[in-house]
Amino acid sequence: MLDVDGKAQVLTPVKLGERIILDNALTIDNNRITVPLLTATEVIDRAYVVDGTTLKEARKTNYKNKR
Repeated sequence: MLDVDGKAQVLTPVKLGERIILDNALTIDNNRITVPLLTATEVIDRAYVVDGTTLKEARKTNYKNKR
């Protein structure tokens, strides 16, 4: 959800994938939402930016291989 002039605006949900576990807390900075994900084989930081009422993936950073 976004706060637009004091009113809630709903965003289109984003499917993160199957068997995904959050590796840490979500962060929001400069309109960028970062989601730290843990998969069976890697740890990924996936970032999204708001594009109208949709979240678009900004970047994906692999920072560790399988734990």
